[in-house]
Parts: sequence; structure tokens; C-alpha cells
Amino acid sequence: MDKYGFKRNFKVYVADIFQATKELENLAKTPKGYQRTKAINYNWEFFKNSATEDLSSEKGSKIYARRRTDVETIFGDMKGNFGVRRVHVRGEKAVRNEIGLILLTINISKLWHLFKEIGGGFLKKRSENKHKRKIPDQISQKRDLIRYF
Repeated sequence: MDKYGFKRNFKVYVADIFQATKELENLAKTPKGYQRTKAINYNWEFFKNSATEDLSSEKGSKIYARRRTDVETIFGDMKGNFGVRRVHVRGEKAVRNEIGLILLTINISKLWHLFKEIGGGFLKKRSENKHKRKIPDQISQKRDLIRYF
């Protein structure tokens, strides 16, 4: 029994003590000088093989392809580009709200980059307002983007 209460059935193979050559005898021993062993759990191997078959089937490969593009890139974007490594609140509702805000900012930044690529007429440069004060280009472009919606 393991620490979770499951009984695991292992088949343990042990290398022979006496080998035909000195080279094989050295290969049959670990670096510390013990005989090499190989433990195989046939139930585990069965489930691994069935999962591999399921994933390599046509239906499984389509599902796995969707999973790669839909979910994992978002988490990579959150960690790499937005620096989100963990949630800073407690409770399911608060975590949902924080993750929702993070995903909202990701979507807004995607929209912003899309509009920037398209280069619509509403993204015009402004260097000063009516009071002759300097306004950063990015702020004025974001204001134009908000006015567009």
C-alpha cells in the first residue's frame, strides 16, 4: 500500500549477479556497486498506453490541438507578458474577479495591438491639447480608441 491507500502491483526484475563478460558485469551494477533493478507496474503501463492511443487518434489529436492553442498560451501570456505568477486574494469569488480582470486586460491589449496593426484613421498623433500642454502619444491614442467605441 502506498501513502494514498492504493495497492500497487510491481514486477521487479533484478540483473543476474554473474554475467558472461566483465563488461556486462559492470553494466549490471549501479555506480555504487548494487545490482540493477527494474520495477514495472503493468496497470500503469496499460493506462499510459491507452492514453497514448486516445491522444494519437484523430478525435484525440483534434482535442489536444485545441487545448494547446486555447488554454496554455493564455497562461503563458499571463506569466510572461503580464507578470502574473499567483493570485493575491482569497476566496473563490475574489479569485474569479481577479482572474477576470487579468483576462480582461489581456483582451484589451490584444484589441489595442489589432487596432494598432490596422492603423485606422482614429489613431492620429496629437502632441498638444488646446491648452498647449504636451500629452503622451499613447494616452491620446487610447483616448481615441475609447471614443471609437
